Amino acid sequence: MKYEVVPAPICPACGASHTIVQEARDLIFNYRGQTLVVPAVQGEYCTTCGEVFFGETPNEGERYAQAITAFTRKVHIEHD
Repeated sequence: MKYEVVPAPICPACGASHTIVQEARDLIFNYRGQTLVVPAVQGEYCTTCGEVFFGETPNEGERYAQAITAFTRKVHIEHD
């Protein structure tokens, strides 16, 4: 019987291996003393460094980016 060697997932940010998990997490973004929670962001997370990757879920990356953009604009309006 022939076995295929499958490379271990390696985190591109910190280099740790076997630490990437795919799940949904609430992501917290702090800006100018205010906090935004973007709920249930689906992605690939490194359990070592906490970095998130959206390769398999690009729509989630876009949703997260749009939420941050809207939030920072709102904070600027409130503080200016």
